[in-house]
Amino acid sequence: MRALLVLCLVLFHVQSVLAHYVWVTVDDKEGDKGTANIYFEGSASPGKGEHLDPFVKRGKIWIRTPDGEAKNLKAIDFKRKVKDREQRWLKATLPDSGPRSVDMYGKWGVYAYGKTNVLLHYYGRAIQFGTNDELAKLSRAKHMNFEIAPTVVDGTLQVQVLFKGEPKAKASVRIRGPKGFNKTLTTSEDGIVTLPKDATAKGKYSFYSKTEFKTEGKDDGKDYSIIRHHATLLLTIP
Repeated sequence: MRALLVLCLVLFHVQSVLAHYVWVTVDDKEGDKGTANIYFEGSASPGKGEHLDPFVKRGKIWIRTPDGEAKNLKAIDFKRKVKDREQRWLKATLPDSGPRSVDMYGKWGVYAYGKTNVLLHYYGRAIQFGTNDELAKLSRAKHMNFEIAPTVVDGTLQVQVLFKGEPKAKASVRIRGPKGFNKTLTTSEDGIVTLPKDATAKGKYSFYSKTEFKTEGKDDGKDYSIIRHHATLLLTIP
């Protein structure tokens, strides 16, 4: 019975980390030009932030406007209590109004999934735009190794998954959208997935993809045999 309890606790801890990704959202009403909120949770909303420490120490956040270069932002480790529940995430004051892309990258470090040690990297993006031309100019995040780059082609939303600027073929992309839209698609040889015709044109969308490499190494004194990259993108089609 004790062994079973220990196993359940281990599995719960592993699952809790597996379910976490970096999510970037923008609150236009907070601050003069808005505030970026960066969560490391199962969804784009506040949580305990119990695995946030690596991003507090070494996370990088940028903002970019359609005709500008990516600029570094400073974030604060924000904590609050709501109905006796602790919440924690990163907040950054935004210096530029939209249209804009707010991007975040953080190396989490080595985590043991059973007997396999994995070096984890996380990327998150939030893009605000008003026209397809603005989206096209904000699409790429060349300052990040792993990115999900959206565009609208012939009135249809599509995204391209790239690693170090090269398209990722056969990558799985999980898409959530308005009216219960929920699909997981596979990228083409050019790293592209196009939303099907039954997708709602307007509304909020989220995208998630990952890639990994069997590579041995050492990070912060810990050995690993796999490097895994996770990326998310949030945007609203106006």
